[in-house]
Amino acid sequence: MRTDSTLLDINADWIDYAAAGVSDAAEMEARILEILKAVDLEEPIFEFGLRSAIDRQHAAELREPLLGARRAMHERLASLGMQEWVERFDPARYNRNASLAENLLFGAPVGKVFDVENLAKNEYVRKVLDETGLTAELLRIGQKLAETMVELFSGLPPGHEFFERFSFIRHEDLPVVKEILAKIAESGLDGIEEQDRDQILALPFKLVTTRHRLGLIEEALEARILEARRYFAANLPEKYRRAVEFFDPEQYNNAASLQDNILFGKVVTGQAEAPTRIGALLRTLLDELGLRPQVVRIGLEYHVGVAGARLAASERQKIAIVRAMLKRPAVLILDQAASVLDPSVQSRVLDNVLASRKGSAVFWVLQRNEHAQRFSHALVMERGKLAECGPVGELKARGGALTKLLQSTG
Repeated sequence: MRTDSTLLDINADWIDYAAAGVSDAAEMEARILEILKAVDLEEPIFEFGLRSAIDRQHAAELREPLLGARRAMHERLASLGMQEWVERFDPARYNRNASLAENLLFGAPVGKVFDVENLAKNEYVRKVLDETGLTAELLRIGQKLAETMVELFSGLPPGHEFFERFSFIRHEDLPVVKEILAKIAESGLDGIEEQDRDQILALPFKLVTTRHRLGLIEEALEARILEARRYFAANLPEKYRRAVEFFDPEQYNNAASLQDNILFGKVVTGQAEAPTRIGALLRTLLDELGLRPQVVRIGLEYHVGVAGARLAASERQKIAIVRAMLKRPAVLILDQAASVLDPSVQSRVLDNVLASRKGSAVFWVLQRNEHAQRFSHALVMERGKLAECGPVGELKARGGALTKLLQSTG
């Protein structure tokens, strides 16, 4: 009260269901799914769902259906002769399509304790590496990775595709890594500060043999990492038991993504069309099992970053349209709302939005003039002034400003 802040309950349900034409959260979710289809956004949300881990409440409901999907997917791959396209999780083998961190844990981290960004600083992980003689080897690999990344990335602008592909070092971290490498050149790995050693040691945990193809993990090292895997599981302290969920072919892994759970492995890198064809099989299977709507709902919980930073520009634009349509305004005004979409997608989204708004007013500032013919009325602007307005048919017959615009488009 003294700071003039709100006295209303910030944890209350503030969604105006009536404005969306629904009565509760379940109906709202169904309405969202309906509009996602209208704006061609259902498929990206489905992808988000596949890449997501789900909370234990949803996992309890979906555990058996998803384990059934795992068995069905394995059988289907075998029947098509594609079983080698997925490298399954095997406690006795190093998975070359998974990261070194995933191979060491042979499971998925729960929370931040064994998150890949924290492994190098974790006391128990450091003990495992020391006891199995891996610390020095991983530091050597980390140094080699740092040198390679600095050499490759120094002249590249932020956001270059190489940063996404290799993902060991962010562009803004390059100067720090260069400084660490200079210290190593002067004092050796044993002579640098612990903080710098941690940063170098953290790099190999993100290394995926088949994806990065840097030749830094050979068979002998794979065998030693498997030894460290066994040590890690056998001696895991009680306080860390809930910080990792180990892979088990008979169990659903609550901390792993839906895709990793269904495939129980990783899509093989380097196999032509493997991601596309495995993805298509996965979609078909989930459709057949009636699980697609649940996966899309899980995708709605995907964390898209600050201001949607993890979304493509087209996805951000579509989400803005969905948000506006959910409110069911008396007049919907869209200002070049599909400007970054491909022409064919623009046309489809425009048609779907107009169909869903039948009987309600829509004003759409168009980027592509030919779309004007989809509307009953047009307003044509020239140099900031209204040059012509009226029913589209009449304006076309008149041969004025609208006709000129349409002719210039054709």
